[in-house]
Amino acid sequence: MVDITSYQIIASVVILSSLAILILVIKWVMNKRLRKLAGYQKFFYFLGIMLTLSIVAFLAYIWGVFSIVIGTLTTAGVIGLIIALALLPWLTDAIVGISLYLDRSINIDDEVEIAGKVGRIAEIRLTTTKIVGEGYVLIVPNRKFREEIIKVKIV
Repeated sequence: MVDITSYQIIASVVILSSLAILILVIKWVMNKRLRKLAGYQKFFYFLGIMLTLSIVAFLAYIWGVFSIVIGTLTTAGVIGLIIALALLPWLTDAIVGISLYLDRSINIDDEVEIAGKVGRIAEIRLTTTKIVGEGYVLIVPNRKFREEIIKVKIV
């Protein structure tokens, strides 16, 4: 039987309250700064899930049930690592998409040259950027803007 102490109750209330406030602040900041970036909600949900799982693990430690679920958490950690490695290109695209949006060195309607193709940026999404040229539309993963040299025509 677990002996419930006032420390456990107070710590749980403080941690859960902090999590709720942190998620609300992150959502507010993302809505203020990233609302024009299509698909930013996916990044918010991913971040919320990671924060929630971290808090659940910490609460399990405080309440003394960590030793009971250690095997489950180890398995979940390995599965999470596999999923994280599988999502690495998507996460890279998402982070670069956010930085493209916030940096403003490349904007909608800028003329760019990437991979030997010239066109105008039509849309910047969370993971891809749409470039429209004469007779073609390029859907470019955002990581290409970090990995390659992009020529931007200055008007």
